[in-house]
Amino acid sequence: MGADLSHHKPKAFDELSDTSFDWIVSLSPSAQHAAVELTRTMACELIFWPTFDATAVRGSRDTILAAFRGVRDALGVRVTEAFGG
Repeated sequence: MGADLSHHKPKAFDELSDTSFDWIVSLSPSAQHAAVELTRTMACELIFWPTFDATAVRGSRDTILAAFRGVRDALGVRVTEAFGG
């Protein structure tokens, strides 16, 4: 979609140097649990968007790419609906 993410990697909450958040959007139950634990004493809005795990898809390269693109597109719609675009 035009963004170079080759130098980016996911980070766990304990890897972040700044923990002042307005919102946290989690995509899996384990991430939601970690967000709840992290923000027990914070004024932060937690948003949980259960998301299909595209890493579980097996098959051809095209099948796997289609799964990841489906997740990407669904998240794009949700972000636009929630935060504008």
